[in-house]
Amino acid sequence: PLGAWFNDLVARCEMLEEWRKRGRLPAVLWLGGLSYPQSLPAAVLLHHALANNLPLHQVSLQTEVTRKLPEDCREDDVGPGGKREVLVHGLFLENARWEARTGRLEDLLPAHTPAEMPAIILRGQAHMQEDGSAKDVSAVGAASSPFLSPAPAKTSNLFPCPVYRTQARGT
Repeated sequence: PLGAWFNDLVARCEMLEEWRKRGRLPAVLWLGGLSYPQSLPAAVLLHHALANNLPLHQVSLQTEVTRKLPEDCREDDVGPGGKREVLVHGLFLENARWEARTGRLEDLLPAHTPAEMPAIILRGQAHMQEDGSAKDVSAVGAASSPFLSPAPAKTSNLFPCPVYRTQARGT
């Protein structure tokens, strides 16, 4: 346990030093290297709301799983949102696996341990009405939290799920 903790500490220091030297985020950000990783999605939401002059309750967090491993990511791998999107890594699946070839969740193979997900893009997204205007979702149950998107349409390929910082639930 101490060896793994020390390796994480060294990796965290290297990530923060790269960030300091560059003066901007690394191409892909390791969530485990942040002291308070919950603040990153909040910052993405806030940045998107401010850049688009929207109230925070009209913005939610959207994620997109890429097909790239963290070490293969470059700064130009984010989509059209550019600086309002962040590539992250350091998330693991439990009781499932990510099939990079098909870009889908699959059953965990017998005797396999949880594997790291590919890099994931975090982006803010405004709740839009059919006429293109922002929709106020502040009174729509679970969607009242900017971290929870409204229920996806039945034909959507979105999969709403919780994310935990540790294997202990609720943290």
